[in-house]
Amino acid sequence: MPIMAIMVLLACGFTSCNSKHKGFKKDDTGFYYKFHINNDTAAMPQMGDVVEMTYTMRIGDSILIPTGIYNDRIIESIYEGDIYDALRTMHVGDSATFIFEADTFFHYFQMPWSFEEKDLYVDVKLNQLIPNIEVEKMIEQRQIQDSLMREQRRIMEDSLIQGYKAINKIKTAPTESGLILTFNKKGTGEPATIGDTVVFSYKMFSIEKQLLAENPTNKPDTIELSDDIIQGLKETLSASNKGSRVTALLPSNIAFGEYGTPIIPPYTPIIMEIEVVDIFFKQK
Repeated sequence: MPIMAIMVLLACGFTSCNSKHKGFKKDDTGFYYKFHINNDTAAMPQMGDVVEMTYTMRIGDSILIPTGIYNDRIIESIYEGDIYDALRTMHVGDSATFIFEADTFFHYFQMPWSFEEKDLYVDVKLNQLIPNIEVEKMIEQRQIQDSLMREQRRIMEDSLIQGYKAINKIKTAPTESGLILTFNKKGTGEPATIGDTVVFSYKMFSIEKQLLAENPTNKPDTIELSDDIIQGLKETLSASNKGSRVTALLPSNIAFGEYGTPIIPPYTPIIMEIEVVDIFFKQK
């Protein structure tokens, strides 16, 4: 073999001649990579660390995730050669481009995209990291704060309910669950029972009268009465017949409970203004 050919083969062993992506090298786990800045004296992400990175995801001419600053926690790889394997090759301050097989990436990360081009490019600059031990301390502190907040709201709930009843001069006794119903209009016919379908309009408020949710204007909701809906709503609809207009006060134990939702805090009593438009009774 000519000496020049041998030299080319040797050079290819130390570069990316065998790579189908010019200028990129292939990692043992399967992804391709090219480092633009290599800060090899800095820390590298370890399991459980939180990384802050400037990040872009693109395929062909399509930008899937625009350039921005994102945070993620380093976890076990979801599949061999995924983004977490790639991030673990970086140092703080590094800048790199990674190439993944798009369909595999989209499948494992449950992204609803499909493209003819199969090379998914991810540009990453690793700005900083928070070590796992500090992350765990932050999580513990947040859990303590959340627990204290929930306890404060639990203590406050009864005062909020009593204050609402006093302001609105409500004398109605609560049901066994704590539900308080005020009928503004009585309907006709039989109330709904489990398995019946109820058509109703509603507005949901916090006890301070902040609107939390409502059905679209002129488009009532339709729901089958079952144990799958929140208890307070089920009880309210079960006590209401067609044409009823009722204001229901739901304590948190029959609303959204001790943890709440992303928009409703823990131990939040709820006010629901409901009009039952129609009831379709299940066949006997």
